[in-house]
Amino acid sequence: MQALAGRIVSFVLFAVAALGLAACDPTPRVFATADDSPLAQVPAADGVVIGSVEGVLPPLEEELRNALVGALQAQGIPATIAAGTRASGFLHGRLDGSAPTDDRSYLIWTLTDPEGQVLTSFPGTATLREGRVAAENAGSIANIVRRVSDALVGAGRRAHLDRRPAAAAPAETLPRLSILPVAGAPGDGEAVLADALGIALRNRGLQVAEGIDADGLIVFGDVLVEPAGPDQEKVSITWQVRWPDGRELGVVTQANTVPSGATAETWRPVAPVIAANAAEGIARLVRRGDVRRE
Repeated sequence: MQALAGRIVSFVLFAVAALGLAACDPTPRVFATADDSPLAQVPAADGVVIGSVEGVLPPLEEELRNALVGALQAQGIPATIAAGTRASGFLHGRLDGSAPTDDRSYLIWTLTDPEGQVLTSFPGTATLREGRVAAENAGSIANIVRRVSDALVGAGRRAHLDRRPAAAAPAETLPRLSILPVAGAPGDGEAVLADALGIALRNRGLQVAEGIDADGLIVFGDVLVEPAGPDQEKVSITWQVRWPDGRELGVVTQANTVPSGATAETWRPVAPVIAANAAEGIARLVRRGDVRRE
C-alpha cells in the first residue's frame, strides 16, 4: 500500500486554474507543469512528509495530519502524508503520556531529514475533537509550521522566502461555503475529496458550513476519469463555486494524466494536496472585492 501511495503521489500532478467573473483576474499557477508541482520531484531543499502521531486515535490523527499538510502548503512548503515521497523532512508526533491531564493533548514533535538526523524537536499542545482539529488549533498549527520552516531553512533544506500575507477581509465578513459530495469520483473520492477541501478552506481562514447555508456559497465538485493511452488515464476535477440561486462566482479546474487505476480505490494519499491547491483558487475567488451577493 505504501508503494502504491508513493506511486500515486508521484503522478497525480494537477494543473490549477481559477477563472473569476472579471476577465482581468489573473489565473493562479499552482501546478501548471510537472516542474512546478511539489509532488513531482520534491526538491532536495524543500518538502515535508507528515508521519504518524503516536498515541492519538486514528480519526483524530488523520485530521491533525491533514490540517498540518494544508497549513504547510499554505506557506509554500510542499507537504504530504503519503509514504515514499522524496522530501527533505519527515515530521512525526507522539502523545506525551507523562504530561498533565486536562482538555488538551500534550504532544512532542520531531522533524528529521531523510537520513534520520534530527533537525528539530519541540513540544506542543492540541485540543483534539473530531471535526474541529483545524478550527480549534490554528495557533498551535501555525507554531508547528514556523518551527518546521525555521528548521528547514537553518539546515539549508529550504530557501528562505518573505511570505508576508496580503491583507484579507475578515472571515466573518465573507460568505460561508457549503461543500457538496464530489460527483463522479471513483472509490472513496466522493467524501474524501469534499472533507479534505473543507479542511483546506478552513486552514485558509474561510468559514465552511456543516450543511447547506442558504445565504452562502456552494462548491460543486465533479471528477471525470477517461482513457489517455496505454495504461494511462486523464483525471480532471472541476470545482464550481455558485450562489444558491445558481449564479456562478467562478470555477477552479485541475487535470493531469495518471497511471490507470491510480485513484480507483482510495484518494486519501493525495486528497490533502489536491484540496490545498484547489482551496488556493477558491479562496482567491471568495476574497475578491465583488464577491458579495447582489
